[in-house]
Formats: sequence, structure tokens, C-alpha cells
Amino acid sequence: MRESLLSVLSAGITRAELPTYPGQFPAFLVMVVYAPADQIGIAHEIDIRFKYPASALTIAEMKVQFPVGNSQLFPGEGQQIPFVIPIHGILFGETGQVDVQVSLNGQHSGDLSFWLLPPGTLAAQQAARNQPG
Repeated sequence: MRESLLSVLSAGITRAELPTYPGQFPAFLVMVVYAPADQIGIAHEIDIRFKYPASALTIAEMKVQFPVGNSQLFPGEGQQIPFVIPIHGILFGETGQVDVQVSLNGQHSGDLSFWLLPPGTLAAQQAARNQPG
């Protein structure tokens, strides 16, 4: 697949907290891969790694293999392939920054980051914002 066909644009969640650590995060990773017409019928692989960048520790890794193919396409038309991947089975052992590194066919495509906060942090921040003053 040609370079830059998977664009890592943004994350819907940048801060979250779990009630306990280690703990699981009830969320999904959602992405769309664009495959141009010349890739129809070819198999591809996405490699997704969750890491703590401070220690370079890999928390989890998953691979998604998929063929590109759609007989409903017009000649020269590319294909948008959506993925919704549950991540609630990943056990996060500690608070801190988590990087999601995405590669397509062995080529790094981009990173997203989010932060796991200690229990009670978000409620304390909300309460502080609501203080008169």
C-alpha cells in the first residue's frame, strides 16, 4: 500500500481515569484506512501498539489483517475501510501517558497519546473549576 494512506488525525479521548490500577479501559479504537483502486485484492496488516513512552514498556500489541476488495466499486474508485477495535481487554498497570503507535504493512503511520490519571483526578478538577472566586 502506498505511503500515507492511513492518517492518524486525532483522539476523541485525551484524559481518562480508571477506578483502580491495574485496570481496564472501556473504550474502542476507531480508524479508517483508505485503499486506492490499485490495492483491490491485496492483503494488508495493521500493527497497533500501546506503550508507556516514559519507560518504552509495551502494554499491548494487536494485529489486524484484512484484504481490500469490493466488487461494488467503480473503475479507479478507492475504498474506505473502517475498523472499530475494542480495547477494553487491555490491562493498564499504571497512570501516565499512553502512546498508541500504528503501522500499516510495517511502515509507521502515526501516534496518538492519551493520559491515564489517578482515581479521583477528574472529579477534583471539575470541583476546582466550579469553586466561586
